[in-house]
Amino acid sequence: MSNEPHDMTIEGMKEIIMKSGYLLEIDVAEALRKDEWLVFSQYPYVDRKEGKTRFVDIRAMKHVFPKFSFSLLIQCKKASHHGWAFSTIGKTPIGKMPRIEVQAPMARLSHLSMQLRGIVTFENLSEVLKNVESLTRFHPMNPQTRIGTSCCIPPNHHDDFHEAMLQVLNSLRWIESPFPGTSHIVFPVIVFDGPMWEFHKEESELKIGNIEYLQYLTAMFGMSDQENENQFLIDVVRFPFFEGFLRIVNGSIQWLKEFAKVEEK
Repeated sequence: MSNEPHDMTIEGMKEIIMKSGYLLEIDVAEALRKDEWLVFSQYPYVDRKEGKTRFVDIRAMKHVFPKFSFSLLIQCKKASHHGWAFSTIGKTPIGKMPRIEVQAPMARLSHLSMQLRGIVTFENLSEVLKNVESLTRFHPMNPQTRIGTSCCIPPNHHDDFHEAMLQVLNSLRWIESPFPGTSHIVFPVIVFDGPMWEFHKEESELKIGNIEYLQYLTAMFGMSDQENENQFLIDVVRFPFFEGFLRIVNGSIQWLKEFAKVEEK
């Protein structure tokens, strides 16, 4: 009988891997490669504020056409003993601004227009804002997607959602464009292998139900070298819906190509 510690054996290591999130990362990476993304797992970046090297679970990239690149910064979380429950709100129609429901999507669109400086003019942006039907093709503006405003983790369980949120925001702060001279569009994503619910109040009654995908509203100070507040929608996706989510992202990429009026080579 072997006297080796359990975690020094094949059986022990297999058990460790099965209980961890590594298999989820592998499955997410496989789905991304199938969808023709360039995939790097445990992608390193330098936290310049603390002078430390950190890692985001997955960075997926597409260099779709000249002067543009896209990245998904993804944190993966797996849970077998608890789920995530999100307090959610809907998105107010564009014509009824201003409301909190459109605050983050409009901030995202403004942020993108800054990234596309030199390619997209103010007139382009103004024209797009007039075309509500076209605008909803950009997935942060899709009125059908619920916005999460807070996350409830059951008592006595590790708060893995907010941990993932901080990890992906930190990577968003410091990761730069992989292609010099390109405008870099980044979508932060959390993929969860576990149950997810959304809840809200209708009059005095609490409504709760299953949900596969939502956009979590958050903010961060000091994006890159600036100290202003930036608002973000983090895509939060249950793994069974991940391939469907990639189709949604590809729709946004196609819309941005038309928005920027850039022709492919």
